[in-house]
Amino acid sequence: MLSMVFRCISLKTLRFPTSGAFAMCILAYMIPLSMVISIRDIEITSNFTINSNYTLWQLENLDRYRTVVGTSVAQLSTLWVACCVSLLCIPIYSVMFYCRYRILKMLERPGYMFNTTTTLQIKRLVKALTVQSMIPVFTLFPASLIFLSTQFHVIETTKFGYIIISLLSLSPTIDPLVTIYYVQPYRKYIVDLLWFEERPIVSPFLSNNDPRFYRSRSNSVLMMRNTHFV
Repeated sequence: MLSMVFRCISLKTLRFPTSGAFAMCILAYMIPLSMVISIRDIEITSNFTINSNYTLWQLENLDRYRTVVGTSVAQLSTLWVACCVSLLCIPIYSVMFYCRYRILKMLERPGYMFNTTTTLQIKRLVKALTVQSMIPVFTLFPASLIFLSTQFHVIETTKFGYIIISLLSLSPTIDPLVTIYYVQPYRKYIVDLLWFEERPIVSPFLSNNDPRFYRSRSNSVLMMRNTHFV
């Protein structure tokens, strides 16, 4: 959301002060900070009987688990965390898609002062941000809905807990891949970093034309091949 808002304001005003960017980031990160602080006040229990009541006695052999931690959803801290990871996503995504709409409308305006290359790069970045924003629709939203449904006994099963963890693990894995695919400078950097090209280097022990040594394209890895030590 911050990336979309920043680019929308920058294109609208053609300037964005550094102090404003820092203030926007600090203000936005107050929400996750409040979640971390509120977690300290959540009361948890490892009692077998209490946790079995939480799961409505649907989880078999709970006493054989090495680690079992349960909490009540009626606590204010628990409700706040649940609200942040579920209901708060609605205004966040509304702002994101509105900013995306405004950015594309401004770029399509005739006589806009950016050249063709810059406009194309901005469109690619906006497309990458759009795809990245769609990933949580299939990962975060289902996990939040399943979590809330189990807490309010809409879904009477505890097996969905494993699905929640799996869905939440997908977003941080896919996000960087989307950026590398859509944004050319990032993609070029990764290709240059991983793609090796033979280049002779100067060595104090070997001549400059010795073919046994070469560097990667990024000049960060020294490779040696076909070498036999006696």
